Amino acid sequence: MPCRYDPTPEEIAATKRFANDKAKRDKEKARIQKQELDLATRLLCEVSAHLSDEGHGLLRDSELAEWYQAHKAADKRRKAREAVRLGQSRLKAEKKKARLKVKKAALAKLTEAEKKALGL
Repeated sequence: MPCRYDPTPEEIAATKRFANDKAKRDKEKARIQKQELDLATRLLCEVSAHLSDEGHGLLRDSELAEWYQAHKAADKRRKAREAVRLGQSRLKAEKKKARLKVKKAALAKLTEAEKKALGL
């Protein structure tokens, strides 16, 4: 059997540390790029809205106009999903508030001795 190189445990550990560090750097870089892309998208959306809403036909680039139409549709779907989530959150909050009100009313009916016996 021919000779071969086997890395030492220290080399294996160093390789793992390097891979972990690189993964952390890549994740941070992706997070920053996402923030920059979000900002660029918001700016492009604002400018496109201004150009198309003015009624002057200033949004002449067909690729940009197509992007803006698709973006508006995606934005509409996102806002609808957010409204549903917000409605669900409000409903949850209202149910919790109602439960607390019932609990408070029930506790108000108990004597101090009953509360103590229940560990309240």
